[in-house]
Amino acid sequence: MWHGSVVGDLFGVPVSLQDRWIDTAATALIVLAAAFVVGDVGLLAVRDRRAELADLRVQGLLRTQVAGLVVREIAILVLLGAALGGTAGATLAAVIDGALPG
Repeated sequence: MWHGSVVGDLFGVPVSLQDRWIDTAATALIVLAAAFVVGDVGLLAVRDRRAELADLRVQGLLRTQVAGLVVREIAILVLLGAALGGTAGATLAAVIDGALPG
């Protein structure tokens, strides 16, 4: 069970981690900032394509269908961004740590 600290090994290297309240607060702020960024990207996507979305409505799509298109587009952008950002972050961390040449 998690009691705020863990001792173990990571790839054969002994590690000791302790969870502090400031770490939790910083993580919460980062997640909140990321949510605002995703919302801003979604808002810009809708605002910039307002005429296209109106054209889809004129062609007979329902509001829910147009909203579904927008939500799927944002979800794809979020997933691609998370995958690329996670890969880039893990690679950079490995290079800084010296596990990869570079």
